[in-house]
Amino acid sequence: MDFQFSVCAGSLEVQNHLGISGSAIRAVRRSGVIVHQRNPAMERTAQKKRITKQQKSEAIERLRKQFVESKGIVIATQKGMSVAETTKVKKDLTKFDASFRVTKNRFLKKATQEVFHTFISGSTVVVSCSSDHGVMPMIKYMVNLAKENGKISISGGLVYGAVMSAGEIVALSKLPAREELLAQLMGVMTAPVGAFQRTITAPLSAMLSILDQLRDRNGSQQKTHEEGQPS
Repeated sequence: MDFQFSVCAGSLEVQNHLGISGSAIRAVRRSGVIVHQRNPAMERTAQKKRITKQQKSEAIERLRKQFVESKGIVIATQKGMSVAETTKVKKDLTKFDASFRVTKNRFLKKATQEVFHTFISGSTVVVSCSSDHGVMPMIKYMVNLAKENGKISISGGLVYGAVMSAGEIVALSKLPAREELLAQLMGVMTAPVGAFQRTITAPLSAMLSILDQLRDRNGSQQKTHEEGQPS
């Protein structure tokens, strides 16, 4: 067997690197030698904790930057979503330039102002949109998702710098999309222009018609006069 021997506090220690049987360890212990058996799972957990601690400040800074730079954010609580459901939601949100991320609550609280802390509970999800045209579709999608699957609960959000409650997010989702609003606005703006154009062009057309009639009349009179003169 592959043992590594070392002397510690006057006693011989045997570190087992192969995972020897319990009977063999007991036999060695009866001989007065202390055996330390490695636990790979515990070592990986300890290493993971060390990595998380090292990256904690970076994670908080990423969240802080996300809240500053995003055009729109929806904070929600998810419960019971499967991996397949989460994957589909993430894929759907990419169409709106939005991302879906489950976030550690303690990191999120340190990264945000206190006004957001009432939105943070349970398994918190942060959905953020980086483009102007994607904000409204993203909000509509998340509100519909909450209604349909019952595994997402809207807590609040941040839209163009304004903090919004869950009720305000739902109300906002019922408004027309950006493209629809622009189309309606253009309709309102162009309607008076069309009416003004018709007002201007109608008299002008009438005037041109009168001028044409006068020109034809003058032409006829001149022709009659010429025919009446002696040759």
